Amino acid sequence: MVTTYQRVRITERLVSTARPAVVQGARREALYLDTEQPGFGLRVSASGESRSFFVHGRVAGKLVRFTFDPRARLGVAEARKKARSWIGKMADGVNPVQARREERVEARKAKARGITLRGAWELREATLKAKGRSQRTIDGDRYVLEKYLGDWLDRELLSITREEARRKHSAIAAGIAAGRFKKDEWRRRGEGFGGTTANRTFRVFRACWRRAARQHPEIGLCPTMNIDWLPEAKKKAPIGLDGLPALWKQIGAIKSGPRRDLWKTMLFTGLRRQSACEVLWEHLKIDRRTLHVPNPKGGEVRAFTMPLPAFLAETLKTRKDEDAKLESPWVFPSPGAESGHVEEPRDDALGITPHDCRRLFITVAESTDASPYAIKLLVNHALPRGDVTAGYMALDVERLRPVMEAIAAKMRAHCEGKTAPVVEIGPRRKGKKAGA
Repeated sequence: MVTTYQRVRITERLVSTARPAVVQGARREALYLDTEQPGFGLRVSASGESRSFFVHGRVAGKLVRFTFDPRARLGVAEARKKARSWIGKMADGVNPVQARREERVEARKAKARGITLRGAWELREATLKAKGRSQRTIDGDRYVLEKYLGDWLDRELLSITREEARRKHSAIAAGIAAGRFKKDEWRRRGEGFGGTTANRTFRVFRACWRRAARQHPEIGLCPTMNIDWLPEAKKKAPIGLDGLPALWKQIGAIKSGPRRDLWKTMLFTGLRRQSACEVLWEHLKIDRRTLHVPNPKGGEVRAFTMPLPAFLAETLKTRKDEDAKLESPWVFPSPGAESGHVEEPRDDALGITPHDCRRLFITVAESTDASPYAIKLLVNHALPRGDVTAGYMALDVERLRPVMEAIAAKMRAHCEGKTAPVVEIGPRRKGKKAGA
């Protein structure tokens, strides 16, 4: 931008009447340099709407122009006096532009120093809610923070060092392995335990830090960069297909009808525990053999509808007839529970957890040679990021029904100790037979 200079004595009248320069018919910024106080000036913007007082001079050989009164609100006498002060500092080697920048950085850092882990979590929680994440997800993240980093919640983020983060991460894993956090007697602890929980805790911590850093960049890099993340082996179902006959017999021996059918549902659909426990009759269409899951892991944005195996639909139809007198909206009612439905189906006698049923379902699904995309859609797993094909995928209940029936047929055959039948997942293409 072209800037014109004029050397004049700056007065109050000049401040009010000064106009931008006109160069080749275009308005340009104009600088008026004071003849009374060298280095002091008035700037008029190209639009003519903005006026400001400034000082200019060389600092360490570099020409510096510093605006100290952006709207020229000081009177000329006061501005000239302030200019002398700045010019003196510049003569001593102080760069006022750099000094102001550093002051602002320090002010932002001072504000950032007040951000605690609890405050960062509140920002993170608001973000999760804005993204439509389920309350279960939010509660789970809050739980690990309060349980394993409770002594850090009211600490300022900037006070947490990289070395502390590394030691805390290791201490959580070691503490879980030693049983210091033990609450559930059924769960074994020992060497190798705790790594997954320690990793998860600090992933939540990192998410909180990064959310706070979006608002206060001065917070800087998260100290989790110094953590040596522990290996996490994906859990597998404790039993394979050969263990299904015994498991099926044990499930059939459960005295409570709702709990018995709940286990059958988890086994033959791969539903997560909470999604299965909270099934409402209004979400179940027995005549269409479909089940809508409105609030799965991931929140409402991940709601989906899945096909039900024919035999399971019949089982649930019988369940509805048997529980009609209860007039409960829940498919698996439990009048004694505060929620009105079965909340914890775990049964030590079975030797597996509800999530083990999900793992077993996925294992059986893969053994049917079903499309990996179809399996992901059935169990509501996220499709691969960056996969163009996955980006076009949409859940088609009827398209997935043959896959679900094939999985159910193979699983039932093993439950009954029979050879699994071969079930066609989809129609064969018409064409010439091989060798024809």
